[in-house]
Amino acid sequence: MPRNLLENGSPIRATARPMGRRICCIVAASVFAFVGCKPKDADPALRADAPMQVEAKVLAQVGSRTITVGDFLEALSSLDEIDRARFETPARRKELLDALIETEALAQEALAQGLDKEPAVAQELRLGLRDAMLREIHRTVPKPEAIDVAEVKAYYDAHLASYSEPERRRLQAIVVASDADAKRTVALLAADPSPKHFGEVAKAKSTDASAKSGAPLDLLGDVGFVGAAGDDRGSNVRVPAAVRAAAHALKGVGSVSEPVKVGASFWIVRVTQVSAARARTFDEVEKTIRVALAQDKRLAAEKAKILALANEAKLAIDEQVLDAVFREAADAGGGSKTP
Repeated sequence: MPRNLLENGSPIRATARPMGRRICCIVAASVFAFVGCKPKDADPALRADAPMQVEAKVLAQVGSRTITVGDFLEALSSLDEIDRARFETPARRKELLDALIETEALAQEALAQGLDKEPAVAQELRLGLRDAMLREIHRTVPKPEAIDVAEVKAYYDAHLASYSEPERRRLQAIVVASDADAKRTVALLAADPSPKHFGEVAKAKSTDASAKSGAPLDLLGDVGFVGAAGDDRGSNVRVPAAVRAAAHALKGVGSVSEPVKVGASFWIVRVTQVSAARARTFDEVEKTIRVALAQDKRLAAEKAKILALANEAKLAIDEQVLDAVFREAADAGGGSKTP
């Protein structure tokens, strides 16, 4: 090694987890290092200036194994975009190489000590194999940008309701305790329905917390936006459905409702803003749909492969043993037995 990584530290050492977990990871690394991401899967931008003869050059020798330029590029391309940005400078990329060397050295020593035979480590290896298999399955699925536009458009047309935004109205509210008080409040507002006067009345009369917020007078009593009653997309936990219905029956901004009885209270609301209904265009949501379709395709491919494997392996579960395990666990925990 070019330096003593175990003493001086490295990107891996700086973020090391508890030793038991770390041993699992380093042994898994020895098995899967540089094979989980094949050359065809690496980021083309990282490999554009690295012809095959360059990729074959050895960067480091660790025991019986070598780390080549191609191996390094595979490791770099396997990082997500944010982590990859940390290694843009030559000095930081040297740190990444040091981390790969440390991982390989520790993994070889772990294998030499037979740590790969430990149950916890074996489980980590199985999980690594599972993830490698899932990557193979995902390679058969088109990426979001490769999905045919006709399929994307068909999905959009079939889910138009999901991409429409209903009209929403922003409200100021005054809540009082009696019908008589509600009628007097409406009479006060009829003379001056301005936001400031509504706030003054709310501050003096309303029992709702929105009138005690300390906000400017023209914002006192604000309870946010609401959609029409019955439309879950416009729900607002602060505003009862009957009040939402009354608000959407008003003409528009500046309109004040008649008292609306909700339980033992009476609500009077004023519309302060209207957000018109609109449908999001295909261009606005195309990228989102592509991602959703790609995810659906990946899940479908995973399920199909797992089902095929289950059928090939002729899997069987002993329900009696499983039930006994749950019963023993319930007894040990003091729970009641399943009848």
